[in-house]
Amino acid sequence: MKVILGISAYYHDSGVALLINGKIIAAAQEERFTTKKHDESFPVNALEFVLREAGLTGADVEYVAFYPSLFERSAILTVDRVGEWATLTIGRGNKNRIEIIRELYFPHSLGLLYSSFTYYCGFKVNEGEYKLMGLVLYGNSTSERRQKYIHLIKEYLVDIRKNGSFLQNMRYFDYATGLRMTNNKKWTMLFGLPPRQPERELLQEYMDTAGSW
Repeated sequence: MKVILGISAYYHDSGVALLINGKIIAAAQEERFTTKKHDESFPVNALEFVLREAGLTGADVEYVAFYPSLFERSAILTVDRVGEWATLTIGRGNKNRIEIIRELYFPHSLGLLYSSFTYYCGFKVNEGEYKLMGLVLYGNSTSERRQKYIHLIKEYLVDIRKNGSFLQNMRYFDYATGLRMTNNKKWTMLFGLPPRQPERELLQEYMDTAGSW
């Protein structure tokens, strides 16, 4: 019996996964036990839980690791806000080794771009992204305003390259050097309305903006 323990900690959403003979037997996030949202601490409670679920103790664990796979070779694509400095990673998995082929680095980030629109539409960053996703359904996909917003985003906010990578125009974003996600003045000039204040009326313009990027 090969027992492998995967641990993630000290950044955000720490957690543990337990594999036995290549199959995930139990997994848990530390926040479920501490009730601290996005708990980044070492996942002591989650660790105890997965071992208890499997009827094991720490002495039964053979390896502690971060990437389980049933395949000897695999393609790897990670797209998120930022992991250390990489925001997009393309790699190749070969048995127990990972080869990084190409990466995109902070501050250019698809996840942070998404959070910028979350902030602009009046929702709390790191919590309200699902609300932005739901807001897309209320946008008018055929309106001239929607098409205008799409044009403005591609023209001023994001430079999409031929190889599929992209760069953001950081003059419109403050998250790398300031305390807000966006340069509010520039976004107001670009879209014709200021960032929405939380709990204020959701105008159609914000709904169309949410579905444009």
